[in-house]
Amino acid sequence: MKAFQKIFALGLFLVSASTMFAAESIPTVRIEKSGSEKKVSVIAEQLTSTITVEISTKNGFVLETKTSEGETFAKIFNVEGLEAGNYQVIVLAGTREIIQPFTIKNNQLILNVTDRETYFVPTMKWKNDALDLMMFNNRLSDVSFRLMDERGNTVFEDSMQNVLKVERRYNLDELASGKYVVQVVTPHKAYYKDIVVQ
Repeated sequence: MKAFQKIFALGLFLVSASTMFAAESIPTVRIEKSGSEKKVSVIAEQLTSTITVEISTKNGFVLETKTSEGETFAKIFNVEGLEAGNYQVIVLAGTREIIQPFTIKNNQLILNVTDRETYFVPTMKWKNDALDLMMFNNRLSDVSFRLMDERGNTVFEDSMQNVLKVERRYNLDELASGKYVVQVVTPHKAYYKDIVVQ
């Protein structure tokens, strides 16, 4: 296992930010309570690519999903039928994940825009037996990388402490042919990607 990890360590190197992070247009996103009823308004403008909007429970169970068409997205979500509890609106826009929590309490909708958080989704590109991992954190945090085979065994792992930006290339040309799962874990959530080694 140690010899195998050395192969990966030799293939690991930093890549310049100019080649890893392409300029990305940032859409304008508004998430707010609509009127006095239990409705949530989501408006996104200046879209250059498709976005997805989800209404989910606090633990991530998706209740409703809508996808944008065109340069503007506007939708009012009726949450009248939701039971008392904590929920969230999630806007997936490029490499950004905008999360707006809201609560149903005493038959009222409580939504505070100052509770909104923005996270950056890691980009994983698999090409020519190399995996490029790119991610920008908007806060210093720990990020871990794990490569697992089809049986769930860890083949390789990497850990990065207190990073703001991740730019790594993993050389995987010594891997046996087969299917693998890449896992990137941040304090916010875990992200996965399937890769096939020929």
